[in-house]
Amino acid sequence: MAKSHIDGYLTPADLAKRWKVSLRTVQRYLNEGRIKSIRLPGGQYRIRPEDAEAAITKASA
Repeated sequence: MAKSHIDGYLTPADLAKRWKVSLRTVQRYLNEGRIKSIRLPGGQYRIRPEDAEAAITKASA
């Protein structure tokens, strides 16, 4: 897995690879608020692994 700019956080591309979905799917989930994330000053998203896990758990319930 690629290292993000903030240690321990995932980039949307990292998450797409982990979930085996397209980057566009992760971006859509971020825009819809399905995945909790932080936004960096440049507009990039970073996702805590536990927030990604919570999103996938909620979606599969």
